[in-house]
Amino acid sequence: MTIQQLKLIKTLAECGSISRASQQCFLSQPALTRQIQAMEKELGFSLFERCYNGVKPTQPGRVFYEEIKPLLNQYEKALLLARQANSAALLSGIRIGSYYYLMSLVAPACHFGRSQNDAFDFDFISCRLCDTLEYLKNDKIDIGVYIDFAKGISSLFYSAPIALASNMCKVPQGHPLFGKNQVSLSDLDHQTVLLPRIQTENIRQIQKHIAQSGLDIQIQYFETPDQAEAIGLAKNKVIFILPPFVPNACYHHAVIADLPKPVLSILTRKEDQTKYAPVIEQLRTYFQSCLHRFPGLLPLTID
Repeated sequence: MTIQQLKLIKTLAECGSISRASQQCFLSQPALTRQIQAMEKELGFSLFERCYNGVKPTQPGRVFYEEIKPLLNQYEKALLLARQANSAALLSGIRIGSYYYLMSLVAPACHFGRSQNDAFDFDFISCRLCDTLEYLKNDKIDIGVYIDFAKGISSLFYSAPIALASNMCKVPQGHPLFGKNQVSLSDLDHQTVLLPRIQTENIRQIQKHIAQSGLDIQIQYFETPDQAEAIGLAKNKVIFILPPFVPNACYHHAVIADLPKPVLSILTRKEDQTKYAPVIEQLRTYFQSCLHRFPGLLPLTID
């Protein structure tokens, strides 16, 4: 008699219904009935008898069920502990990919994770925000730290949301908005703003809001943050960014109040969700405990 067969006895005894037990065991009712009959033949006594609202264990069936129940519970506990130990053994050299701005958040989170579990060992891989999903899909990274709307994340990935991320801007010294902590699109009327040349759902939302605002806001696209900062200082132009940001004395950072907020998430491939669950939970715990240190990141409960 196998563990799976013993589980059938336990499930049927607890459900008291062949219909409900078959659903829980992903078997048809006739298939479950045949399995029970085969076990009864092997054991030499009946396990169940019909009653007015389903089935119930016979007297010998009840004794047998009560004796195997702790054994099955111990088996499930042993299996869980063994799988956790196996996951911990596999969790070395975990490749974490994120945009380099996010490294100021990711690196200390990984240090925290390692302090909580010696089995965690991380390799950092810098990738553009728009490349994070592609890196995950092609197995170049194991976990990605990513900012976008859920609509922009493929169903291939498991996403653990952490915080809302305000759309922000870097205002160069000498610009009329320098020193303000919050601005609106109307403050940028009759100006050219710098926007990264990447295809994310957040960028599409920004483009849509600017187009529908009725304001005279021109968009100039940049390839790299260094290029944006050089243009911003030379041409006195505002740069659209996401938090967390790298401080720069030549720029002041402000929240753009009337743009929607994408979500900061930890991603992994769906087939790896169980494997990396302990790591993701440790990282999420750290991120959520230190949001107050990063302007522009807000708890998910805040609209």
